Amino acid sequence: MHHQQTVELAIDTATEVRIAATELLKLPEEDFTALRRTAMANRVARQRGEAQSKFICAICRKPLYLSRYIREEGNRWFAHDGASPDCPWYEGNRLSPDMQRALIYRGQQEGVQHRKLKEFVASWLENEPGVTKVDRELVTHGQVLKGEWKRPDVQCVKDGKRIVFEIQLSYTFLSDVIKRDDFYRQERIFIIWLFSFLDLRRSTVRDEAFFNRRNVFVLDQTAMDESARNGRLTFNGTFQKPILVGNSIEDDWQNQLVTLDDMQFPTPSYRPYFFDYDAARQALHTKRAEDERKRLETEREAQRQAEIWWRHQRLDEWKGLVKRYLAAAVAYCDSDYANHLRQPLVDIAEGMCENDHWHRGFECLKDEDFFGWHRVLPVLLSIKHNRPVGYHKCYSAYQVLEAGVRQTIRGGNRGFAVLYLWASYIHKSTLNRKQWQWRDTLAKDIKCSIEAGDTTFRRVTYYDEAIGLLFPQLEEKLCTPFATKRDNRLAAATS
Repeated sequence: MHHQQTVELAIDTATEVRIAATELLKLPEEDFTALRRTAMANRVARQRGEAQSKFICAICRKPLYLSRYIREEGNRWFAHDGASPDCPWYEGNRLSPDMQRALIYRGQQEGVQHRKLKEFVASWLENEPGVTKVDRELVTHGQVLKGEWKRPDVQCVKDGKRIVFEIQLSYTFLSDVIKRDDFYRQERIFIIWLFSFLDLRRSTVRDEAFFNRRNVFVLDQTAMDESARNGRLTFNGTFQKPILVGNSIEDDWQNQLVTLDDMQFPTPSYRPYFFDYDAARQALHTKRAEDERKRLETEREAQRQAEIWWRHQRLDEWKGLVKRYLAAAVAYCDSDYANHLRQPLVDIAEGMCENDHWHRGFECLKDEDFFGWHRVLPVLLSIKHNRPVGYHKCYSAYQVLEAGVRQTIRGGNRGFAVLYLWASYIHKSTLNRKQWQWRDTLAKDIKCSIEAGDTTFRRVTYYDEAIGLLFPQLEEKLCTPFATKRDNRLAAATS
C-alpha cells in the first residue's frame, strides 16, 4: 500500500492563505517543525472542546494537522483531524490493527526494552546526590488542572525540583507529547523525554530537538556504560551546535555525555536542557559581527597605513625632486647659463608636476624669469651658498646681495629687496663691519619707507610658494604681511 499525499491544498485560518502540500516540502526543518507543533497544539485544544484550527482542508474545510513520514514512496504532510467521508481528499483509515500496535509498542520486544530502561533510570536515580524521592509509574494528579492526571515512567525530586522522565521508544503521536508537556508545565514539573537511540529521521526525535533548544537526551549503551563507570545517571546528550563556516552560520549535530548536574532547569518552559542553542547562535552572530568589525577596522587601518606609506613615498620622492632641482639650478647658473643644462632643469620641474605635492604656485620653477640670468633664484642661491651663483666668479656674496636689492621690476619697484635682506640675515651671509652697517641701514630705511606708505619696496609675492619650497628657512617670513598689499600701513597710505 502506498502512502501518498491526499490533501493537496490547505488554508491557513489566520491569514486565509492557500498552502499547497508540496510547498511544505520546501520549508526549512525549523519552520516546518514550528508549524507542525502549532497545528498539533490546536488539535489538543480541540480535543478539550476549544474551537482552534491552524489549518483547514481547502475542500471540506475540516481541521488538518501536519504529519511527516519516512517512506521511499513519498511524504504525506497534511492529514484530516477526524472523519470527513464526503471529502475527496479524505485519507480514511488505512492502518490495520497490527500496524497501529506496531506504531505504538514496536512489538512485545519494545515493551521489554521500555521496562528495562525505566528500571535503569529509577535505580540510578535512587543513588543520585540530591534526589530524595523516586517513583516508578506513579500516577500524578493535577493540582492546577483539577481532574487531570498523568502516569510518567519515572519521577523524582532533586534539589527541590520535581522531575519526570518519559521514555520514547514508540512513535508517540505529537499530540500526546504536547498534552504531557502542557500538563507538566502547568503543574510546574520538569519533564525529560528519553530516547533509546538517536535517529534524526524520526519525526518524534526531530520534533523534540527543535522544540527543546535542539537538545535530545539519549539513553543508549554508551550512556549506560558511562553511568556505571562514574556512578551517576548519565545520558548521551545530542545537540545541534551552530558553527561559523566562512562568514555563514551552519548547524552541526554533536553529542556529549551529560548528568543532571549538567542541565539547566528553566521556567516557564519546564524543559531541561544542557546546551543553549539560541545563546550559542546569538554569540556567533555577535562574534561574526565583531569579527566583521575587526576585519573592516583592520582593512581600514591597512588602507590608512598604505596611504601613509604612499604619502611618505610621494613626499620622499618630492623632497628628492626638490634637491635635484636645486642641484640642477646651481649647475645651470654656475655654467654661465649653458643652454644644454637648461633643459634638464626644466625637465625636473616638469617631473615635479606629476607629484601630489605640486600645485600652481610652483609653475615659476619652469620659468626663465625665475631661474634665468641674474634673476631671483641665482641671487637667493648666492646668498645661501655665500658665493656667487650665476654671477661673475670675482663677485662676493655681498656684491650679489647689493646688486639684488637694486633690482627693479615693472614700474621701477624694488620688489625683491626685502626678500634678499631676509635671506641675508637668515643664511648669515659673510659681511665685514662696513657691509654689515650698510645692510642694517638699508633695512631700517626700507622699514621707514614702508611705514610711511611708500610702495617702492612693496614686496612681490608671486614667487613666494616656490621660494618657500626651495628655501624653507624663509617660509616663516614669507607668510607675514610685511611690505605686501596685505600690510595695513601700505594699504592706509595708498587708499
